[in-house]
Amino acid sequence: MLSSPIALARRALHIFHRRAPACPDDPMTCDPTYCIAAARVAEPRRKKTGNVVLPEIDLDVFLNHMKCFTSPSPDQQATVYAKDGARLGYGTYAMSPLFDIVYIFDIGIDEAFRRQGYARAVIRHLVLTYRMPLTTIKEVYAAHVFWAAARELAMLNDSSMSTISISEMNQEQARWEHLRPEMIRLENLITQRFIQGESVESAVGRGLD
Repeated sequence: MLSSPIALARRALHIFHRRAPACPDDPMTCDPTYCIAAARVAEPRRKKTGNVVLPEIDLDVFLNHMKCFTSPSPDQQATVYAKDGARLGYGTYAMSPLFDIVYIFDIGIDEAFRRQGYARAVIRHLVLTYRMPLTTIKEVYAAHVFWAAARELAMLNDSSMSTISISEMNQEQARWEHLRPEMIRLENLITQRFIQGESVESAVGRGLD
């Protein structure tokens, strides 16, 4: 029996985007929807934010509208680069469809670049770009030192950071239950795009257009 278009899309999306490496602090593979893998960082360097000095970074972001926690708002799947072009790691985050919170699902810095402030630089980017509270999904306890530093960084920039568990995600999602018709319409549109032969990147990379 043939797989459904959505199942084929999910499989293709996994192929299109290389899966994140396993979290060094958790035996489970880091799934961008459910797990946060945070790099531990030491004393920061270079650019100042408040009284914290952090390295400069660039983000290359891919929008994924398919089956997102924040649907009809997309996941933003970012590849993190240093200013010299070196690939540092990845991050997955999304803005609430109510435009009031940025959810952080996943931050991972490659081993060679850990303990240099790059993970906190991602947090700084989110704080300064969105100017709204941040909420993490399932913080890994082994990275509690990092998240304490991240909260301090958010506070220094007049923001805040909270966390919710996986079991609280449905309750959080209920805040935009009134947008369910748009969510369903978006899922149907993505399915039609695949049926019409669009690439994965094109089909899931745009919303209700």
